[in-house]
Amino acid sequence: MAGGEFGNVFKLTPPASGQNSWHLTQLYGFVNATGHFPYGSLVFDRSGALYGTTRSGPGSNGPGTAFRLAPPTAGQSTWQETPIVTFGTTKIPVDVPDSGLLIDSGGNLYGTASFGTTTAASPGAVYELSPPTAGKTDWTYRTLYQFTGGLGGANASDGAQPSAPLVLGNDGSYYGMTVVGGSSTTCPVQPSSGQYAYAHGCGTIYRLTPPSGGKAAWTETVLYRFTGTDDGAYPVAGLLVRDGALYGTTPYGGKYGFGTAFKLVP
Repeated sequence: MAGGEFGNVFKLTPPASGQNSWHLTQLYGFVNATGHFPYGSLVFDRSGALYGTTRSGPGSNGPGTAFRLAPPTAGQSTWQETPIVTFGTTKIPVDVPDSGLLIDSGGNLYGTASFGTTTAASPGAVYELSPPTAGKTDWTYRTLYQFTGGLGGANASDGAQPSAPLVLGNDGSYYGMTVVGGSSTTCPVQPSSGQYAYAHGCGTIYRLTPPSGGKAAWTETVLYRFTGTDDGAYPVAGLLVRDGALYGTTPYGGKYGFGTAFKLVP
């Protein structure tokens, strides 16, 4: 299959009877022209199509895409990739969508983007993509929540850079984490280089609640602000929800400085 220099979508098939090895099949190899570097996980819709994001493209310097990967039609063997939106435009003013997506029963997609396009330190957002309505071809973008913190800004109490994917709780709210923010002071865990070295705050865990009672705005609530001590710092991976508790990891901080695994209870 052509492509693949810029990332792949693949399938792993369990061993057949009497075999020991799993079998890897490349479904699609990304090319520079459409989008590349798919960091996040994938979701299926009811037709069997896959949806995901690339953190770069189209082209070498593009701000990222959301894509649909349709399975082969009858008599075909090739999956068909179609970018459904390109980020970093006037209509979609966020970029670097490096988390995976969630999908609801109506086919709406939910994700996070680490940056906006207004300034280099824009803190990111949670967004919704709605499929085309009858007779239309374009997907509809909507910002559900815009974070107010910045990479170097003091106003970062709600968090910044929501690189971690969302997870849906039993209460109908969405839960996620921001890599930085949560505090107006510099995180005590300071890697020697990279974006975290100059960021304020060690990250947050937040809840995003849908509107109710005729209201239009989603509500963001910070559930926890990391301190960079024994609790860890800079969470980038996703959360798990079980019996009302949230589970996750951090790559920095902790007792020995090499990260933590944590549980957050109400």
